[in-house]
Amino acid sequence: MKAMPWRMAILLVLCCAAVVLGARMVLGGWTVPSFWATPPLEQPIAFNHRKHAAGADGIKCETCHSYSSATTGTFAGLPQVDTCMDCHKMVMRMTPVKLAKKPGLAKLRQFVAAGYIPWEQVYAEPDYVFFPHRRHIAVAKLACAECHGDVRNMTEPVLRPVVNQSMNWCMNCHQQKRASVDCIACHK
Repeated sequence: MKAMPWRMAILLVLCCAAVVLGARMVLGGWTVPSFWATPPLEQPIAFNHRKHAAGADGIKCETCHSYSSATTGTFAGLPQVDTCMDCHKMVMRMTPVKLAKKPGLAKLRQFVAAGYIPWEQVYAEPDYVFFPHRRHIAVAKLACAECHGDVRNMTEPVLRPVVNQSMNWCMNCHQQKRASVDCIACHK
């Protein structure tokens, strides 16, 4: 039998590795973390969660992320102008000199005129997944950080997922918390 050329041996090893890795991904539920696979987003305002939400007096997540209310509904939305203006009414009275020192508030003032803030959604479930926030927050009593990471203490805007919310990750949590692992519980 003839010796295999070294190039052929390398190609064979790479092909075998690709097959094993592919099988692991399909059968084991392993996915490439989304923060590796997707480029970072660009958010319209350099929002500092720590400044707004950290500490005992901090704003609760659902105060701003309240579309259909995270605690009582299915979705937690992205904050819009009215939500921000509940606390930042003074932005409309600020002089251009003061606004120049506060670029985030200057941008907020521009979005007041437009009527909305064009936030980029960071976390999005596939169409075939049903994920009700209420079931996880109000019923299971999970903290937002359990699924979204320690966003509360971030000083930069969220540009990519902090937690890789793969099916395998969800299943592990459901098993640990003794929640339903029946397919129909989460899949439409």
